[in-house]
Amino acid sequence: MKTFTLAALCFVVFSAFAQKADFTGNWVFVEQESISGNLYSNGSPKQINISQTATVVNLDKITMGANNTDFTVSEKLTKDGRAVELTTASKRKKTITTTWSNDGNSFVCFTTISSPDDAGKLERKVTDTYSLEYGSLILQRKDENLTNGEVWESKAVYERR
Repeated sequence: MKTFTLAALCFVVFSAFAQKADFTGNWVFVEQESISGNLYSNGSPKQINISQTATVVNLDKITMGANNTDFTVSEKLTKDGRAVELTTASKRKKTITTTWSNDGNSFVCFTTISSPDDAGKLERKVTDTYSLEYGSLILQRKDENLTNGEVWESKAVYERR
């Protein structure tokens, strides 16, 4: 009986550690700060809607575009680290690989965007780190423009609505 109880307790403890935080929600932009380089007003989405299952994280990022018109970028990311390939509105190949922290409380999306004329030529690398801190969603973004050499990094805070 003691062996069964100990085994059941171990299962519960290990299961709790294996679970990933739930990022589900409609997250609204509060503020952002520059970590390095330029700080762009549209450098972080104004809203991020997240839903997740045991295997997938769905992101709908609403960002201000040209002429103050909003556009939405939807991404369906895997939780197992497999790369996801998408095509952007400008016909560029976009590859996203997602990795989770060991504690499951944050995840990082590594994104590469290729030239529309040559899918083998990278134009941009973006690293987005999503974490939950004190009830807020934190998005830390590093953007590397490989065509002009510009690199900038920012940290944005979102509140759940």
